[in-house]
Amino acid sequence: MVSSTFDRHFIKKRKLRPYGNIEDEEETIVDDVGGTVEGMQDASYQNEASKRMTKKYGIGARLLSKMGYVEGKGLGWNGSGIAEPIQAEQRPLPNAGLGMLSSLEIDSQEDEEVESSSDEEKGHKIIQNSVLFNKTTTEHLSRNAADSKTREIQKLIRDFQFKFGLDFKQDRIEQLEASGPEAGQKLKVIMEEALDVQQNLNALDHRIEYLEPKLTDIEEEEQLLGDISVEWNEASIIDAAGLILKLADTELVDRMICSLLQRRCADLPWDPLDASNIILTQLVPLVEILKYQMDSNPDLLNRTQTVLFTIVFNKLLGHWQNCFLNREKINTVIRLLMDYEPILRFIGCFTYIKTKFIYPQLIEALRSWDISNSDNSPPRIWMFDFIVIIDEDFLKELKQLVERKISGYCQDWHHSKSRPISKLDILFSREILGERYSKIIQTFFLPKFIDQLWEKHFDPTIDLENWRSISFEEGTYYYLMKLQEYKQFFDEEEYKLLLHGVFNELNKILYQWILYSPMRDRKKAQSWFNSIINAMFNHNVPIEMELVEIRRTLNFLDDTNLTPIHDELFDLSEHLNLKENEADQYSNVYCFDNIPLRKISNTFKDVLLDYCEENGYKFEKLHDQYAVIPYGSRRESLVPIFVVKSQEKKYHLAIKDDILWVRKRNGNFVPIFLYRIG
Repeated sequence: MVSSTFDRHFIKKRKLRPYGNIEDEEETIVDDVGGTVEGMQDASYQNEASKRMTKKYGIGARLLSKMGYVEGKGLGWNGSGIAEPIQAEQRPLPNAGLGMLSSLEIDSQEDEEVESSSDEEKGHKIIQNSVLFNKTTTEHLSRNAADSKTREIQKLIRDFQFKFGLDFKQDRIEQLEASGPEAGQKLKVIMEEALDVQQNLNALDHRIEYLEPKLTDIEEEEQLLGDISVEWNEASIIDAAGLILKLADTELVDRMICSLLQRRCADLPWDPLDASNIILTQLVPLVEILKYQMDSNPDLLNRTQTVLFTIVFNKLLGHWQNCFLNREKINTVIRLLMDYEPILRFIGCFTYIKTKFIYPQLIEALRSWDISNSDNSPPRIWMFDFIVIIDEDFLKELKQLVERKISGYCQDWHHSKSRPISKLDILFSREILGERYSKIIQTFFLPKFIDQLWEKHFDPTIDLENWRSISFEEGTYYYLMKLQEYKQFFDEEEYKLLLHGVFNELNKILYQWILYSPMRDRKKAQSWFNSIINAMFNHNVPIEMELVEIRRTLNFLDDTNLTPIHDELFDLSEHLNLKENEADQYSNVYCFDNIPLRKISNTFKDVLLDYCEENGYKFEKLHDQYAVIPYGSRRESLVPIFVVKSQEKKYHLAIKDDILWVRKRNGNFVPIFLYRIG
């Protein structure tokens, strides 16, 4: 019952005994104010045990402690559950379940000593399943500790047998089980050492597997080296090098082939021009093999490339210098470049030879080429041979040089001063420049040809009137001779128009002659036509298109019906698109040249320009240059200076009030007649 002074109640309590037994429940009277001494000690002990369990196992142990669990005893109300937690362990088989060998397995967790606080050191320590008190107390062991150690030793023995494939005798197993905890610890150390040894052995096995192919390769290379030593002096260079190239060590291959070439070729005399020398017969085929099996760097030669450079390059060096003196040397250079190209490319010298020796001489030869004089090794005899070895960029540069030569010739051309370019050089220029050549002729040459020859010299009517004094230096005959000289300059359609213009004018005169003359004059007309044709083809045989025009005119002369075959409205300049080009040049440009004037008069300057053009002089004004001539009221007139020049002569002229002044050697200007220039 409850008293009025003190509240009492009964508390049922489990008391921890050294061997984990549970005492009978007993009632203990606890005072609400302070409680009994025994109860306080039990509560203090439980709190400390709960803290240790929480530190060791975590929050789960704390929850179990609140539900009445006491360390060292079984789970449940009666303590009939397991007393030790299930420990994680590595099983002998990867697919072994939790129940495998459950009757024999034990917890192999190592003993962990839980350090107690200073208060605990005075009292006791807890080590796994045992509660050990200090020396002042009595030491009690759990009754299953010995069995636990025995099971641990048994587990170690099983693991040892399984991992190393051993089978211990039963008496040996029993001896180990009876040896106690120290034997288990020693067995564990021995097993760890054995595992380390086994791991090292496995690593060695893997290394042996890795090294076995290499040992096989070394044995094969040793066999190859033996074969090479036998064939070193007897076999050919190609056969010996073939054995060397079977070696896997690239550095060794380079060294051995270098030594082979030095022994066989370094001191051997040979002629580069001899097609049967050892370099062409053995080294060129060898290089064809090496370039696919040996890494080469043109900036850093290996040993094989270096010895080839020493043997070949210095021997050929003399042929690259001054190679364009004659046709024979040109052929020699082309031949050497083609024959030794594999070796020169392998040692990185092929491009160097072209850029250092060949290209500069080709450029110099083109620059010094006199396009109207083909006697001194013109480019047509060597350029096509070099095209097969020169680079595209350099070929473009050569074409530009040829184009400048043709353009310069056409721009400076004059019918009486310039020499015609040979037919072979014209064909060469056409081949090199292609459509660009036709453009140059249409732009620069054809207008000059029409203006200087067709407009000023071709006039059959005047020649017919003055037939007794026919001149081959001017007039129609002169034009026909020049047309034959320069006909290779023109495209087929251009020359066809030029030829048609000639025969159209002749047919026009013949038609009028026969139409207004007696019948007996028909033979005279035919005789006149024949004389023109004979003069026109005095040095050349007429080609097919020329024969067509000749036959057409002869048929007209034999025609009694007198049907005209000429075209009264034919304009050669218009058909050649020269008038169209001229119109394009001045279209939409409002300047002095296209302003319509009421009265047009020629000046002395125009007369001077015509005179210079007829005599092949180039007339130009000097920029920002003036002269003071003794003319006028003050005898000081400032006038611009002009230059009139040809290939042989050069004059500095000034014009003032239709008076021509020329500069003497002392720098003074004096009057001069126009005809004295020339």
